[in-house]
Amino acid sequence: MPFERLMGALAFLSLVPFIILYLRRPKPTEQTIPSLMFFISERGATRFHSFLRHLIRNMLFLLQLAILSLLAFSVMGFFMEVPAEKTGNTVIVLDVSASMQAEKDGITRFEQAVGKAGELLNGRVSIVLASNVPRVVLESSSAEAARKVLRTVEPLDTSSNIGDAILIARDILGGKGEIIVLSDFIATEGIDPIVAKRAVSQDAFVSFFNFGGKAENIGIIGMDVDKSTTRVVVDNFDGRPRDLKIQIVNNGAVQDEAALNLPANSMDEFEFDTLQGQTEVRLIADDDFEADNTAYVSVPANAKIRTLLITNSENTNVEAALSASPNIILDVAKPPVINRFNYDVIVLHKFDPKLMLPGHYKEVERVAKNGTGVIVTAQENLADADIGFLPVKILGIGGVSRNIVNITNYFTDGIDFGVNERFLTAAPKGGTTTVVTADGSPVLALAGTDSGNVVYYGLIDDYSSFKSSTTYPQFWSRLVNFLTNTEDLGNFNFEVGRIDVIPKQTIDTPLGKIKTERLLFDKAGFYTYDKRTVAANMLNVRESSVSSEASVFSEEERKVTVEKSKLKENRSFTALLAAIVAVMVFAELLYIKFRGDL
Repeated sequence: MPFERLMGALAFLSLVPFIILYLRRPKPTEQTIPSLMFFISERGATRFHSFLRHLIRNMLFLLQLAILSLLAFSVMGFFMEVPAEKTGNTVIVLDVSASMQAEKDGITRFEQAVGKAGELLNGRVSIVLASNVPRVVLESSSAEAARKVLRTVEPLDTSSNIGDAILIARDILGGKGEIIVLSDFIATEGIDPIVAKRAVSQDAFVSFFNFGGKAENIGIIGMDVDKSTTRVVVDNFDGRPRDLKIQIVNNGAVQDEAALNLPANSMDEFEFDTLQGQTEVRLIADDDFEADNTAYVSVPANAKIRTLLITNSENTNVEAALSASPNIILDVAKPPVINRFNYDVIVLHKFDPKLMLPGHYKEVERVAKNGTGVIVTAQENLADADIGFLPVKILGIGGVSRNIVNITNYFTDGIDFGVNERFLTAAPKGGTTTVVTADGSPVLALAGTDSGNVVYYGLIDDYSSFKSSTTYPQFWSRLVNFLTNTEDLGNFNFEVGRIDVIPKQTIDTPLGKIKTERLLFDKAGFYTYDKRTVAANMLNVRESSVSSEASVFSEEERKVTVEKSKLKENRSFTALLAAIVAVMVFAELLYIKFRGDL
């Protein structure tokens, strides 16, 4: 017999003083009848038999003995293992992740799941939404209340965390009832659903309803936004080539369109100039999953970067690169005529040191200390220029060499600086950070000057392959933006699933206006708050892989399905024993009353 509290057996010690007191109680005076005594002596009864007759005759003693024994059993917590019944309350675990928006025959997986859930509501109902962060939206309520909640729930663009949602459901259920999981079982976060079911099935019934299956999809799975260029990665998940059209829509107007052919099971990348404001990248394709066909880009309308190029040469590569950047306003000054120096960035490139006045260098140094970014490019006669604030000391001329990136940062990431036929050799001064080297000599270096920065660009474009690189304009745009401390666009463009804690306010979201101080970005699109607009994107290759083999999952799931006869539950008899004791106490009172002692 199993007991919850074996130490409760000590309660049986209460029988010892009870029996002792009973045996030692004063005996009543008896009237001796000779014929009766003769009869007993003739039977030759033993002391033991006499004791038993004594006990049997005393019904009150037996009642009290039984009451104390049953109370002792109650203290021990007597229970029995019995087969569990698939009845009681219900916890619905509903997958609301992005992949549940995949369609089949005009109906989404999510709509199918909600319809099925409405048929399975027994007892008190709880609902757990299995998004990247599982959420309890209903707890121990009526079936009608559950249907109302199911009618209002919408699928999100987040990943799924089915395993953790099952564990939460187990805690809500308390081991009595059934957990019903409705999903396509594309689990992208948390523990594996099969593992979670195996753990939970020891305590409760768990039923899986799989809405996965075959689906066609072409989607955006990656995006990188910087101040000059936006790169987008498109994946064809189908086993056949697909044709599609790409649209770039900025602030509601179509800016560009392009056709693209993707081979079967392949990816491709395209890029476009980063535009200020709100931009949508749309894939126009016939597939079963719309959620990853649009990406969103938000770029704040910052003031243009006023840049001065000091040069005595016409149509240089640097001038062309700076002019191509959409957020740079470029002015060109030819020494000795330089009218003003109050710019955000100043670039000294291919200038004639003989035409530069001493005051020019002093003015450039002054504005650099006040916050202006300064770039000095290499030229063979640079040592003749009186630039005391240069981050390096010019040593001479170097030969053929390859440029090596020592530090990967915002303006060097993904940039190949190529090779040189010749370049300026130099040595860094104190406080200088060397970013790129050639034969150990700094060819891109940075130093701070009070509130500003000075950059040394040691490549001589006429003798460098870098000028012909497709990343050359991108590098110059990034470098200028870096020097002006323009806000990182990563703060405006990120993936769904992020949570921000903000002052309580009304926020425009893709699902409408909400008022909150804890903003969860769970739907792709634009969010406006704190006087700025940000973009959240569904960029998850696993959620976009909406085609699955349901039969494979069903076979694995079958291995951990618990038969009804194998699932046990503990049934306590404490309440029953207490009820019996109460009845027996009442019977004892009736017996005492009947005997005339009460």
